[in-house]
Amino acid sequence: MNIAIFDLQHYEMVNVILNVFNEPTNKLYLLSNNNIINKCNQNLIYNSICADDYNKFNDFCNACYEYLTKNNIDFIIFNTIDTEYKSVWQLIHKLKIPVVVTIHNINTWLKPPFTLNRIALKNYYYRKRIINKTNAIILQEELFIKYVKQQHLYKKKIFTLPHTFKEKNISEKQSLNEKLIIAIPGGIDGHRRDYDLCLSVIEKIYKQNSNLQFKFIGAVLGKLGEEILKRIYELKNTGIDIEHLYSNESNKLFDTEMSNCDLVFLPLNVYTQYEGITEIYGQTKVTGVLYDMMRFEKPGIVPEKLVIPDTIKTSTIKYTNEDDLIMKVLDIANNKEKLNLLKQNAKNNSQYYTLSEIKKRFLNEFTQTILN
Repeated sequence: MNIAIFDLQHYEMVNVILNVFNEPTNKLYLLSNNNIINKCNQNLIYNSICADDYNKFNDFCNACYEYLTKNNIDFIIFNTIDTEYKSVWQLIHKLKIPVVVTIHNINTWLKPPFTLNRIALKNYYYRKRIINKTNAIILQEELFIKYVKQQHLYKKKIFTLPHTFKEKNISEKQSLNEKLIIAIPGGIDGHRRDYDLCLSVIEKIYKQNSNLQFKFIGAVLGKLGEEILKRIYELKNTGIDIEHLYSNESNKLFDTEMSNCDLVFLPLNVYTQYEGITEIYGQTKVTGVLYDMMRFEKPGIVPEKLVIPDTIKTSTIKYTNEDDLIMKVLDIANNKEKLNLLKQNAKNNSQYYTLSEIKKRFLNEFTQTILN
């Protein structure tokens, strides 16, 4: 089969899709940008067309149509569409092949609220037309299928693929860390995470136990992100062992730091907004940090209100408020046996997300459905 993937944003999930369809009988085609193309596993064989080679997005879409036609693509997966809806719709409308779309924000795509805002209505219009043209959709978490079906939001076939997958065994050397290393992964933007809580907790924990190290691993985004970074360095200047690390060139730094940490902290704002539409992490939207925990075999600590998959419950601790969070982090820091049990559970849980297991759940049913 000749399979195309369109995505300009989510390298991690592009990597999942490429690996899932990486079969001797398949040819893979990636419609993306330099950032994603350069990050993808070089051991994978795929062809690509790059948006950065075109001055206008419409020109890129037109080139994509010619590229797809020339290469006799059997079906295409649009993994991310979060802008330029009209141009993408015009591309999809011309296609005579099965179209699958990954839904990252369920309410935004399938249950938008009433509005008289003209820009929002325009986006609703094109997203609706795109969905009507699909042969199936992909969600990022099995939990979401029940929600979509109960709300009668989509009548055709629904599949799931995780945001990322378990690629390799993680070294045991992190168990030798002198300090408890806590990673806070993800973009620092001031919206999706509660950094007031996060930084307050770090400061208070450090006064009770200084044998911890906190590492923020992610891009700094916008003015709010810069303000948060400034606060991180202010804490560092007081003597707290806290760092910010990120490289836009490759994922090697991120992978190294996540491999070496002991615990992942996710100070998530469970209720968020996308284009003014309420999305709920764990119900209508997924956070990739949960899959980072799985991929790197790490236990995590997350807000009580976040609904998490059954597959990671035994390696995930929930907190209700700031005091509860401080108590639970200190408990882990002072209880090596508990930490080791959480790590072993995380290692066991990660097996559900190996490539072989994902392929078993997804590949045959998907290809049979889409091509029949």
